[in-house]
Parts: sequence; C-alpha cells; structure tokens
Amino acid sequence: MKQPEIIVNDVFSHFFFDCKKRWAVFMGGAGSGKSTVVADKIIFRILIEKPQDGQTPHRFLALRKVANTIKRSVFQNFKDRIDYFGVTHEFIFNLTDLTITHKPTGSMIWCLGMDDPEKIKSIQGVSSIWVEEATEFVQDDIDILDTRLRGNTVGYKQIMLTFNPIDENHFIKERFFDNPDEDVYTSISTLYQNAFCDEPYKRAMEKYQKTDPYKYSVYVLAMWGQLMQGGEFYKGYSITRNTRKGLEYDPTMPLHFSFDENVHPYMTCTVYQMNGKRIWQIGEYTHRDPKNTIKAVCADILIDYRAHNSTCYIYGDPSMKKQDAAKEKGENSFTLIYKYLKPLHPELRLLTSAPNVPMRGRFMSDLFLGEIEGCEFVIDSETCKMTLEEYANVKEDADGRKNRTKKKNPKTGVSYEPYNHISDSAEYFICMVLKEEFEAFQRGGPKQKPIVVTRSTQSQRIGF
Repeated sequence: MKQPEIIVNDVFSHFFFDCKKRWAVFMGGAGSGKSTVVADKIIFRILIEKPQDGQTPHRFLALRKVANTIKRSVFQNFKDRIDYFGVTHEFIFNLTDLTITHKPTGSMIWCLGMDDPEKIKSIQGVSSIWVEEATEFVQDDIDILDTRLRGNTVGYKQIMLTFNPIDENHFIKERFFDNPDEDVYTSISTLYQNAFCDEPYKRAMEKYQKTDPYKYSVYVLAMWGQLMQGGEFYKGYSITRNTRKGLEYDPTMPLHFSFDENVHPYMTCTVYQMNGKRIWQIGEYTHRDPKNTIKAVCADILIDYRAHNSTCYIYGDPSMKKQDAAKEKGENSFTLIYKYLKPLHPELRLLTSAPNVPMRGRFMSDLFLGEIEGCEFVIDSETCKMTLEEYANVKEDADGRKNRTKKKNPKTGVSYEPYNHISDSAEYFICMVLKEEFEAFQRGGPKQKPIVVTRSTQSQRIGF
C-alpha cells in the first residue's frame, strides 16, 4: 500500500521532523498554516509510531476552551486532513464523542473543551496535547494540562499551543517568549510563509493595512496585539505609514549597522540601506543568551551578508568607545566590531556624544510623520518584527525621556529593560546620517513642526 506523503512549509520543517521538546508554541497570523501542521504531525505520529510491549497506544487530546466550538473546527480539521492523506479507511470517526480511533493500533484523538475538566481528568495515558486558540485559555488551564502528560505511552510527550497574538498582556508572551526555556520550541509564522495560501486571500488580508491596523499587525504580520492608549514615546509612528513588506536588500549598495551594547534581554544590531535621504531598515539582530555577544552577532552578519559587494558603515552608542576592563588593552566595543566585520570592509561613523533623548525622540517622530523635508524612513514588516514591537511599546517618562522601567527574569534574577535597545540603536544611526537635518531641528528651524494628536488621529495609529 502506498504510504501517505506530506509537504511541509519550511517554517515548520524542524517542528514536524525533529522537535521533541515538551512544549511547542506556535504564534501566527491568519492563514499561516500553524494549525494544519500540528494536525498533520499528530496524524503522522499515529500512523508511524506503533505501541511496543507494555505501552499505551497514543491518546492525543485536542482542545478548545469551549466544547461547542470543537466539532466544526478541530474535529473537522482532523477529518479533512485524514481524507487528504487518503487514509480515511484506517480510522473510525465518532461524531457523538468527537473521538477519532486508528483501527490498526488503537491510538485515539479526543477532541474536547476545557469546560469539561472531569472528562479530561478521566482520560489516562495521554501522550500529547494540542491547545487550539490558546489565548482563550488561562494559565491555570495550561498548568492542569501539563500534569496530564505522564505514564508509559508510545513516543515522546508534547504540548502544542497554536494561537493568533491578539493580546501582548497574555501570560503566553511572558512565559514562553520573553523568558526562553530549553524545553520550549517557539514558532512565529505569517501567511507569506505558507506555500498553500492563495493570492486572493493574501490580498484580502493586506487591505487591513489601511482599514484596520490592529488586525493587520495581528493577523497579517503576526505581531502581539496592542491598542495604543497614549504615552507613546514616538507619537508620529504608525504601522500603516512606516512599514513595507519585502523591502529588498541590494548587495551593491552600502550596508549600515547600528549597535546597542546592552546584553539583556538581548544584544542588538539594526541593519539599514539608504538612497540619498531615503532610508529603509532591512534587518535586525536580537541575540539572547548565550549568543548575546558582539562576536556572535558579527558572526551571523558575516553569514547573512557574505555575498555583499559594497562597503559597510558602523554606528552605535558613543559610550561603547570606552575601554572595557574585560577587553584587551586598547580595545573597545567598536574596535571589536571593526575587527570581526573586516571582511565587509567596515568604516566607523560615530557620534561624539549621545544626542539628547527627548530631542532625538521628537526628531524621530517627525521623521515617521514625513515632516523632515526630503527624508523618508520605512521598516520591513517581515524581517524587523522586534523593531515594530518596540516602536509601539516605548513609552514616554514624565521628563520627556524614555521610560526605563525594568523587569526581572524569574529564572536568572537578571533585571533588564524590555524595550528601548532597538530604538536607541536606530536613533544613533538616524542622528548621524541625517546630521544636518537633526541640527536644524534642534535649532527650531523650519523642519520642526508641532505634533498634534487628537482622538481621531490616535485611532488611526492603533497597532499591535
């Protein structure tokens, strides 16, 4: 008998073929294919992993928060995928209990709602769990499910969460994304990474960029949802105006790298190209421990831009010019960057001192608004997602500076600013390459215009 075949999108290939971590967490936009790949993996595990002596056959739980949504969503998805693979004859579909049984092995899929906890507790020997629309669940729900994975079952045990990132304050963000864990696999995907997503659907979703920035950021860009409620440091920033999809890297034009040396929560470098005074950000590096070092960031830059045919320029925090006792005599952060990026023929372009924070923030806001004559700054929405998240979250302090409130990593005890690092690196770069415009702005010249934000204009800037 011919074995079923599957084609897996590249973004999910590691998960499907290799990932055996206890947690697999899928944050994705609409149409990204995240739910399909989870259903497919469950089906293929049932077909391939046979129980050995003393092992309980597979018992997968597939959950929604409320049971009455299961039949037309998760259960139907499994049925459709089993039909697609041509193995329907091997399964029994119970439309009353919403169970799916594999006749040759006895392995089962139970489609349940979390609103029936007693039934969940009654199922013994659960081998893996899929939580669909995980943002509908609270943390206690997930903790309860974690306790169900035990016993001598076939294969490895895994809890898979799939969801749209509708709320940046949801516990999933802090637990699985802000504090990385070796037992957690995370995936962020969009419809652009789904080879099976049709063009009419993509065009329909892209219309949200103009009509509903919140939906565009969540369901198209797969960014954490946030309604802007005031106090933003960059009052001129707008996801609809200041982002583009698929900004192209040109290997014949200079690259511009700007660094911020903070290592927690990550080491930051932002990447730009420019034509005259038209600037576009094409990349970002946010390396977390243990790769939160200048050497590790530069190593990845050399890999990513190994075919570059032009020069590159280095920018960053002027305080990085100070000699560090941990470095060799005569070395500082910029000399290290210069050394590590030597194959790209770098040139240092450094500010004498860091510009005034409120002033450079207002300059950036005017740049976002298009109020700096002859200048433009846009960000690639596909390759710079951490940047977009930061610009929506940097808040203004009472003195007009950036809010520097810190958080503490519950596992390491290290305190850090969750935001500000990417935007700091951008400001050092912008204030250097637009030096004349920034100096005129500081003098209160004609390029400086007041920013008036009303309730109506604020509603147009909702994003994340």
